[in-house]
Amino acid sequence: MTYYHYVVGTEQILLGLIGEGTGIAAKVLKSMGINLKDSRVEVEKIIGRGSGCVAVEIIGRSSTTW
Repeated sequence: MTYYHYVVGTEQILLGLIGEGTGIAAKVLKSMGINLKDSRVEVEKIIGRGSGCVAVEIIGRSSTTW
């Protein structure tokens, strides 16, 4: 699922934890009746969708300061 946002928020991290499926967080959420399909619907209701993909300017590496 693509939300087209400029940042990764806690909502996307939560979906990742649920979708991963085998970790402790996923198991706890599953035991509480939380599933990926319903969670995606709820996240989209809350955060909506962004305006689309944007080009990101890649800047040069920073110099070492130590």
